[in-house]
Amino acid sequence: MPIDLEGSTLAHAYYLLNRLGCTVIASSEKDHLRVRKNVSFGKLVRDRIPEKIAARQELEATKTVPRSTLQSFLIGKVLEEAIEVRESESSKERCVELADVIEVVRALAKLDGLTLEQVVAAANAKREKLGGFETGKVLLRTGIGGPGQTGINLDTFSAQVLSREVGPDAVELPFTFFGFSELDQPRTVHFSELGVSLEVTLKSDRLNLRIMREPRQLDLPLDLEVKSEPEPPTSHPRRRGALKGKPT
Repeated sequence: MPIDLEGSTLAHAYYLLNRLGCTVIASSEKDHLRVRKNVSFGKLVRDRIPEKIAARQELEATKTVPRSTLQSFLIGKVLEEAIEVRESESSKERCVELADVIEVVRALAKLDGLTLEQVVAAANAKREKLGGFETGKVLLRTGIGGPGQTGINLDTFSAQVLSREVGPDAVELPFTFFGFSELDQPRTVHFSELGVSLEVTLKSDRLNLRIMREPRQLDLPLDLEVKSEPEPPTSHPRRRGALKGKPT
C-alpha cells in the first residue's frame, strides 16, 4: 500500500520509510504520482531507475533511445538538473544536484569519445585565458561610443529581467529567467498588439505555457451633451405629505 506523507522528501520520516521498502508519496510530489495511475514523463533517467521502480512493485514503461537521439535528451537533462541546482536549499543538497550535472556532462563527453578529465582540462585552459564566473559580472549592453563618450548610461538595473520584445509577436526570454524565477510562480509576457498574454510557469522538470486572451475595454457611446438648463432646487421644505406622494 502506498503511503501519503504530509511533508518533504528531505524529512527523516521519508528516509526511514524508504529504507524499509515502503512506497512513499510526499505531499510536495503530488504532481509526480506514479502509483495506481498512469503518468507520462518522457524524461531521461539514470540507468538503474527502472529496476528501482520495479522493486517498489510498480509498473513502468521505458524505451532506450538510439545514440543519435541520446545527445538531445542529455542536453535537455543538463537544463533540468541546472534548475534543480537553482532550487537547492542547502550546500549539502546543492552538492548532490551538482553531482547530477557532472554525471550528465560525463555522459555527453562519452558520446564524443571524451573523458571527464579532458573536459576539465579544457575548462582550466579557458579559465586561464578568460577567467571564471566567481565575481558575478553581468554584461548589460555594448555599443560604439561617440566623441568624448566613456561609458553607456543605464537605467536602474534589475537582474530579474523576464523578456525583451523583438517584434509585434515575438519576445526573448533570457537564460537568467531560469535563475531568478521561482518554481510554480507564473510570470506573464504581454503581447499588446495581439491582445494576448503568455503565462510562463517554471517547474522542476518542465515549463508550463498558457496563452490567455486579455480583457478588452468596451467602447460604449456616452452622450454627455446637456439638453437644457436644470431647474434650480426648491428652497421650500417639503411637507410631511410629500413623502406620501401628496402635493407640497
